[in-house]
Amino acid sequence: SASASASGSDATDAPNADADVDVDVDVDVDVDADLDVDVDAQADPVSGKAGVIAENLDVDLDSGMVRFLGMWTLAKSEGVDDFLRFNDLPWTIRRLVQSQTPTHMLSKDTETGGLKMCMANRTIVQILDGSETDTTTPNGEILRGSSTLRADGVIESNFIRKEDKARIQVLRSITDDGSMMVSMSMTRKDGSSSAQTQWFQRVA
Repeated sequence: SASASASGSDATDAPNADADVDVDVDVDVDVDADLDVDVDAQADPVSGKAGVIAENLDVDLDSGMVRFLGMWTLAKSEGVDDFLRFNDLPWTIRRLVQSQTPTHMLSKDTETGGLKMCMANRTIVQILDGSETDTTTPNGEILRGSSTLRADGVIESNFIRKEDKARIQVLRSITDDGSMMVSMSMTRKDGSSSAQTQWFQRVA
C-alpha cells in the first residue's frame, strides 16, 4: 500500500526513495508509497471505488506486475526542487534529498500478492486491486488511499493526506525504452498543485 520522496534534472537532483513518500507523499514518493481517497473525483463508474479497478477491466495482476519487478536506480528527474519547495521544505533538507540517488527493489509480496517496494530504509506493499488502506509514514503522517493496475499497464495510486486533505497521485509505468517512470503530483484544498517525475533504469 502506499505512501509520501543537487540541482536541476539529473539523477543527483532527485529525492531519495524515502523522500519520495516521506516528502512527496509523506510531506510521499519512495514517492517513492504511503489521506481519505477523493472518491467522487476518482470513482470508477462500475464499482464506485476510487481509481480504475483492475478486476473490472479483466487485468491479470500477476502478468501486469511482472514488468515492474527487479532493481531500479534513478537516472533522471524533473521538477524535484519545486515539488519539495511546494511541501515547505527548507533549502538544507531539499539539498540533502536531491544529493542522493535512490534505488528501488520491486518484488511480489508472498503474503499479500501485492507489489513490494523496498526503498532505502523502508518497505511498502501496494495491493493493486483498488482496496483502500491506511498508511502511517515515517514522519507520522496518515495517508488513506488505494492502488490499481490499470488496463494500460500503469500502476495508479491515489491518496488523501489526513492532516490537510491534500490529494496525492503516483503513476508508475514502463516506457518504450524499458525505463520505469514514476510521476507524482500533489493538489491542496485551495487548488494549488505541484508535480515531479523520475525515470529509473533497471540494474537487475
